[in-house]
Amino acid sequence: MMKKGTVLDKHFVLSEKIGQGQFAEVYAASNVKNQRQIVAVKVDKSRDVKILGREAAILKDLQRSEFVCKFVASGKVKDGRRYCVMELLGDNLSKYMKSKQLELTEIISIAKQILMGIRDIHSAGYVHRDIKPSNCAIRVGGRCMAQWTLLDFGLARKVIGNDGRQMPERKDTSFRGTTGYASINAHDQRDLSWRDDLWSWFYTVVELLQGTLPWKGHRHDESFNAADGPVAQRKRACIKAPELLVPSTAAYFSQIEDINHYLSKLEFDEVPDYLLLRDLLESMEHQQMEANVESESKYQQGYQLQTVSVPRGLETAVQNDNAPKEAMHEEENCTFKQEVNVEDVSKGSAAYEEKCYDNINQLVSILKMGGYSRKGQMVIDTLRDVTPGEAIAIFCDHMNRISIGNPNSADVVEIMKELSGYFAALSRSYQKMS
Repeated sequence: MMKKGTVLDKHFVLSEKIGQGQFAEVYAASNVKNQRQIVAVKVDKSRDVKILGREAAILKDLQRSEFVCKFVASGKVKDGRRYCVMELLGDNLSKYMKSKQLELTEIISIAKQILMGIRDIHSAGYVHRDIKPSNCAIRVGGRCMAQWTLLDFGLARKVIGNDGRQMPERKDTSFRGTTGYASINAHDQRDLSWRDDLWSWFYTVVELLQGTLPWKGHRHDESFNAADGPVAQRKRACIKAPELLVPSTAAYFSQIEDINHYLSKLEFDEVPDYLLLRDLLESMEHQQMEANVESESKYQQGYQLQTVSVPRGLETAVQNDNAPKEAMHEEENCTFKQEVNVEDVSKGSAAYEEKCYDNINQLVSILKMGGYSRKGQMVIDTLRDVTPGEAIAIFCDHMNRISIGNPNSADVVEIMKELSGYFAALSRSYQKMS
């Protein structure tokens, strides 16, 4: 164990230990030159373990992805053990899902971000081989558009050769991964490929939806990972009958069934259709949105929109047809003249403040994943839970941040087209109440 105050390479001062795995320990640390930069430092438990050197090289190779943990530095401590410095992330998904009740909209957002991270890893020529909730963590601030990131590449493997072609399937391999989330191919001790990362992702999604997996709770013994062990047997049964994963009465069962069927047909060297999987996730959202159409129309009934002035930076001309898509006249209306601070407008309780930031994060994931019309409506549904003043503050504050940090102004324009009419309605109703 490293001592508190140890300085690595004259740059990073270790503080408390924040985690450990089978082969490494993780510490929080600060930059000597910039005390405000807090990072995570992963250190091998012994000199004989050489996983971190390889993991650091893989992590550096994946830095183009917004959905992968950010690499900072790597090196060796005085006794020869390797270390890797990376961004300090927040709660992992395993802890996060136990701490709160997740709505379907948030589950789908998390699932899509993890899926896009897996796609980026595969595009770079790697297979992760240990996708699971504890290897997904939330990013704690900054301007990066991604909220959820993938980490721990200790089991990752390069599967694209120097010639740019996928390496052939190996015959003599052993179990790799984590039992609860490993594919049936891992239990069969077959060589793992891109399809197997998606099986692990799929089981993570099912756990997010259901709160558990059918094979959770089996005792750990010598047959736990075996091809004929209890976990593998249960997984084989679920592949044949997906209603064992999710009840057939669930609103999203058909999508779960389609994903299960698609993954079961993937070949070892086949490039997965990530967009198909994303579309299946989004269709779950659409079903929920359609179920809310009636309540939405009741909410809007009685409001005739007209040109209004929305406070502090949001300039919009609104027509009288209650259609947010038509609310913006010109792109220049998206210019922000000043920063908007949520605290200046939102004076509510701590619960309101938490909801404000949750909705800001929701806007982030919508802009990142694309598709504005239907998803804009979902944001409207979530924003309805806060007061008009708070909703406007959330929107203006987040648009300011995006207009500064996002070079693609079209994203800002589109999301404003979706929401400007709604905020005008809020302003109008707020004026009626005051």
